[in-house]
Order: sequence, then C-alpha cells, then structure tokens
Amino acid sequence: MPDSVEVVDMVDDHLDEVFAIEEVTNPHPWSRTLFAAELRQAWSRSIAAVERRTVVGFGCLMYSGAEVHVTNLGVAPRHQRRGIGSLLLRSLADEAATFDVTAMTLEVRESNAAARALYERFGFVDAGRRPGYYASPTEDAVVMWLRDLRLAASGRGRASSAGSAPSRRGEGPTGPAL
Repeated sequence: MPDSVEVVDMVDDHLDEVFAIEEVTNPHPWSRTLFAAELRQAWSRSIAAVERRTVVGFGCLMYSGAEVHVTNLGVAPRHQRRGIGSLLLRSLADEAATFDVTAMTLEVRESNAAARALYERFGFVDAGRRPGYYASPTEDAVVMWLRDLRLAASGRGRASSAGSAPSRRGEGPTGPAL
C-alpha cells in the first residue's frame, strides 16, 4: 500500500466522495444523509482513507457495550487490492481498542469472497447467517466475529501489523464524536 494514503476522521467535506464510493460498491447504498447522521452520533465513528486529498475508502463503526459493529466499509474500485481495506479495518480496530472494547462484529454478503477473505485474515470467524439480510439482490449475510480485539489492534492477531494507523483518543461511546 502506498505511503501516501492517510486515515483521518471523516468530516462533512468527505461526504460527496464517500457517497460516490458507496454508490459504486454497494448494491443497496447508504444515503448521503445517513452518512452525515453517523458523523453526529456519539456512539459511532467514521473514518476516511485519503490519498492526495481524494477519498479512496471509508469505514464506519458503532459502539454497543463491550463490542463494536463495523457498519460499513468501502474502497473505490480502482483502489481495491492495494491494502486500503486492511488499513481501514486496522484503523477501526485501533479506534475501538482505545475504548477498551473487547470484540468486533460485522455482516458481509455471502457472495463477497474478497471481503470475507480480508476479514478472515484479520482474525474474524464465521458465526452464523442472517437469511435475506441484504437486498438488491436478496442475499444472506455471514455474521463474523473477532472475539479478542486486543490481539488484532496490537498486531498479534492474524492480520499484519504493517500499515497500522495511529489511534485516535477521545471520550467513550457516550462522549463527543471524533
């Protein structure tokens, strides 16, 4: 992955580019309004991967007790297979670890082999299915869990520690959004 990619907190100025990526990578995309609302939720965090002032990927998570839920992750098609998805996932894990969260979960389309392989390399395991979870087309979700987030965030899990992003510190899920 090029050194020129930086992970930053997502801000309103990123939303047009984030939404453009979402529209081409998700058959049932989030709305721009939903992304904007996520930026204002105390229990959510959103990040952007930026290269030469252009958003090339993004990630979102939501806190829930002792775990976080990765709610969205996308990389612009022309920037896929460069390690940006790994960088974003590592950054989300680093963010979660700053709040002593112990586990991370997500859903992924059953047919999305590339994403599933990324999550498995990171240490996520298949924990079940949500039938008919996705629309356009209707498809089951694979529920995946990373039960020991500390290992992934420290680089001792199966994911590579290369490209680890700096942690962002702040108040917990009930504090202000970053």
